[in-house]
Amino acid sequence: MIPQYIRVVFPQNKSLQVLVPSQRPTLQYLRPPAPEQIRLITPVGFVSPLSSESSSLQSDTIPMSSPFSLDCESQTTQKQSLSAGGVAYSVMPSLSSTVVDVVSTQNIAESNALINTTQIKNKRSKNWSEEETSTFISVWSEYYDKLTAGGSRNMPIYNAMAQQLNSLFAPRVISGNEVKVKIFNIVSEYRKRKKEQGKSGGSPTTWRYYNQVDKFLGERPYNDDSLMSDTMTTQHDEVIDEIDNATIKDLNAYSVAEEGDNLLNLFKENEEIAKENVPSKSNSPSTSTCTQKNTTQSPNDSSTTKNHRKKKVADVRVEYERQKRKKRRALFFRNMLINQLQFLINQSLNNYTRTTWTYLKSGYWWLNIVPNMNDKQFKDNFRIQRNTFKQLLHQIEPYLKKQDTVLRSAVPVDKRLACALYSLGSTSELRTIAHLFGIGKCTAANILHDFCDIIVELFFHRLIKFPVTNQEIKQTTDVFLDKYGYPMCIGSIDGTHISIEPPTGEETDYYNYKKFHSVIVLAVVDASLKFSYINVGAPGRCNDAFVYSRSTLFEVLQNSVYSKHYLTVNNVKIQSHLIGDSAFPLSKNLIKPYTERPNMPQHQSLFNYRLSRCRCTVERAFGQLKNRFRSIHKKMEFNIEHVKNIIKAACILHNICIDAQDAVETDWNITIPSYNKPTCNLRTIGAVDVRDALSFYFLQNPL
Repeated sequence: MIPQYIRVVFPQNKSLQVLVPSQRPTLQYLRPPAPEQIRLITPVGFVSPLSSESSSLQSDTIPMSSPFSLDCESQTTQKQSLSAGGVAYSVMPSLSSTVVDVVSTQNIAESNALINTTQIKNKRSKNWSEEETSTFISVWSEYYDKLTAGGSRNMPIYNAMAQQLNSLFAPRVISGNEVKVKIFNIVSEYRKRKKEQGKSGGSPTTWRYYNQVDKFLGERPYNDDSLMSDTMTTQHDEVIDEIDNATIKDLNAYSVAEEGDNLLNLFKENEEIAKENVPSKSNSPSTSTCTQKNTTQSPNDSSTTKNHRKKKVADVRVEYERQKRKKRRALFFRNMLINQLQFLINQSLNNYTRTTWTYLKSGYWWLNIVPNMNDKQFKDNFRIQRNTFKQLLHQIEPYLKKQDTVLRSAVPVDKRLACALYSLGSTSELRTIAHLFGIGKCTAANILHDFCDIIVELFFHRLIKFPVTNQEIKQTTDVFLDKYGYPMCIGSIDGTHISIEPPTGEETDYYNYKKFHSVIVLAVVDASLKFSYINVGAPGRCNDAFVYSRSTLFEVLQNSVYSKHYLTVNNVKIQSHLIGDSAFPLSKNLIKPYTERPNMPQHQSLFNYRLSRCRCTVERAFGQLKNRFRSIHKKMEFNIEHVKNIIKAACILHNICIDAQDAVETDWNITIPSYNKPTCNLRTIGAVDVRDALSFYFLQNPL
């Protein structure tokens, strides 16, 4: 390729040597341009054309053997001429450096056009606004399955996305390449934020699009919101439940027989049509003779017609045989179904005796020991008082009771309730519980699960209720203020880990920072230690802030009803809010303590003490829950759905006992090791001012 633009720089008082490559015999140079095509460009912009007399043209080649040198000597009064391979250059001696440009004038316009095109091509595109980026991610999620399906190039999909975005962002024009680059940038940022969260789920990221992208890029259970179960339900959840619980009408034997009859009628009609299409053979010679006389067709036409008729007859016969086979197959399946139904009916009518129905079990403990227990012994074994037991039995008896059959009598309802409570309040195995009550191990497990299902269905949304009305909010904040001297508090929030047997293949998602597999229970407790909100089922690798950001409680607290209840301190409105530890983000709806450090200011230390004094309600509630129902404190070897129901039932029974003034015994101490809990450094605008105003309030209102 012949260069069109050559630039040579000659520093003042320097000697330059150019060595010719050894693999080439000569170094070819361009044909020298005309003198009017040579310009001398100085650093100050001076252009000096050379005269024809000052250039001495020599050979077009440079020999390989001798090096080529350029010497610039300082002379202040005259111009010097340098000759290099037949090209003459003029140097201004008074300048410290000189730039010589050899330009082909006929290509100047083309070079300028190329430079302008390159500048336009490399021009930076318009920045994306937050609304445009959010819309882009929504469109991307619609095409995500197509992009990951494979089997074809993605560029047509990018172009389709660009067309849809252009219709939304008009008059802005987006190309398929811009869509591809935008997706690459978002994925890179998502992976970076994902890595920052670490194994425990990390603190909620400050990137506003993380949750939106994580919904279709994240595929692990810790990203599955359906695993979490709330005490709050929305209208959307109720519609989904109605669809899931809708019954489908099953086909009975009569409908199957009716469909078989319709199929047979269809086959008969097809058979009659096939018979009509078969041509009948005529043996009358007179008819054949008349036909032969009246015909005017040639022999070739006659043979063609015969072949066509033969082919048509053959097709009809093939179709007829196919319909007959279908009919035989339908009749065969119908007869087989009828015979199978007849066999099942006969089997159900036969009375036969099983060799072994149940093994002999004593049940001595339930029949002889339990009736003679005093109140303290009864509570030690079943974890609730006799009066509470009777009240609970009265409420759930119609739902827990089973009917007797001709084969055996059902387990009495009081025995079923006692077995379920003993299973919840003990760390014993199901085999041991079955021996105590004189039942089978599977029966003991079924009784526990049936009891938990009934308790959750009857009382979950009735007894665990978060304050949402003005009266409930005012009543809750007043109780906290009277008991603990903390204003505008509607609950104390925290999370606890329940040890479980993790699902197969998902062990890493349920492994928490305490070095065991668990599910998280996020709970809010009021001043009387009752649970007002629980969220159960999040995998153990998530932290409390992550679960809180995805819970229904986070959305409910954005309601304006909570901002209507406020206290003004130093011109700062302190609205009704939750209180939590350092693992939660700081906001107007959730206040957490100052970061502990040496030599803290007095008002910050006082604030941390007053908040901790009020926040201990949730810690005490968790302690009483695990102390009363000790099965929660051990490793629960049930599937995840049963684990969630057991935890919900335990929380409901905890509230029932508090309402019945059934205090928990503190004779069983649980030693809890200390761990470095993950912290969250996120905060919202105005939250710091609210916390400072609360610290000033505590200085003005000591205990």
